[in-house]
Amino acid sequence: MRKTITRLMLLALLTSCQDAKTSKPAEKPFKNTEIMDKQNKQQIEALLQEYKKSLNTSDAALATSLYSKEGVFMPTEAPSAVGKDQI
Repeated sequence: MRKTITRLMLLALLTSCQDAKTSKPAEKPFKNTEIMDKQNKQQIEALLQEYKKSLNTSDAALATSLYSKEGVFMPTEAPSAVGKDQI
């Protein structure tokens, strides 16, 4: 009896396992929106280049102008500045 139960449990365990090759990949519930279109990427790159220029030339006015009204500046070992007025 014990051998029969052990064999049935082993059989149930083996049949419940799926082969990874035959299982379907999980479907995404939404379309892939992670792909950034070329125009947005170029705009971001231009903004970063402008920010780099402002830092290299120590142009605080230019750097400040690149932040949004609700921007946050988080320098290392200094308090954060929140909002364009504080930046």
